Amino acid sequence: MANPFQATYHRADALICGCLLKTFEPYLAGLSDKCWRFLLPFLAVGGLWIYVRFVFGGFYQDRWYFYTLAYLAPAALLVVSYKRYPPFPALLEGRFIRWIGKNSYGIYLWHFPLVLFFARLAPVVNAIFLITFYLLAAVAAGVITTKTLERYFLNLRASIAP
Repeated sequence: MANPFQATYHRADALICGCLLKTFEPYLAGLSDKCWRFLLPFLAVGGLWIYVRFVFGGFYQDRWYFYTLAYLAPAALLVVSYKRYPPFPALLEGRFIRWIGKNSYGIYLWHFPLVLFFARLAPVVNAIFLITFYLLAAVAAGVITTKTLERYFLNLRASIAP
């Protein structure tokens, strides 16, 4: 049985983290060099430490905050890349990433039920094949949901309340 902290409705912190990154992007651009000199090492070391300690070290004890930290680590590293590696944010705005972003809500909704399904296959299927097929299935289910249900209801909402 999966941990209840992994359920989609418990992972609003991941959505909030992504929204906060985008919301604070204009403020990051306006930070002084002195502020960046303080922030960059803190965020880089903090993000890497979280990855090493909690993400790669395993989610032992299944505490809710380990999952939150798993989202804060890449957020911290993305902020570091924003200042240190100017081409990197351009990669994040490429066509493929935008396509994933447009379908991300559907992918997000399907990822946990599919994790439960594919976890049952783990003892008998090669891990690389299983992960690859899981990712493809999650993206496919999310795209189908976005193109059918989500688009239908967004169009319905636009026709009722333009």
